[in-house]
Amino acid sequence: MYEIKMVKAIEALGAEILNQENQKNQACQRADRYIERFNQEQMARKDLEAQKDKLAHRVFELERKADFFMEKANKLAEDSKQFPFTMNENTVIIVKDGDQWCAFRGTFKNLQESTAAFGEDPIVAVSKLLVAEETAE
Repeated sequence: MYEIKMVKAIEALGAEILNQENQKNQACQRADRYIERFNQEQMARKDLEAQKDKLAHRVFELERKADFFMEKANKLAEDSKQFPFTMNENTVIIVKDGDQWCAFRGTFKNLQESTAAFGEDPIVAVSKLLVAEETAE
């Protein structure tokens, strides 16, 4: 009888040890998943930081280019003041109007009384102006 009780006690103890071992394994697996998720979040955070740095560098480059072109535009404006310019009826003037380019002659009064043409770039606008002038004659 004593042996049966010992066997049952050993079996119960073995079952308890097995149960605790399973719980420990499950806890370890959960911990591994948390660590993996943490590492992934850290990598994602590092990637975001790298992208942020790249964007900041790109913004800096674009600001430098904008400053460069603004200086060039100002220099051109200054230089244009030094050269006399006379406009006559044959002078073609091209201006940006919204998202279109407008071409017209130096005798332009308004869109109702004068010939003008619009295009997505200056060449198209001038081409349309020349066609419009030929058809108007």
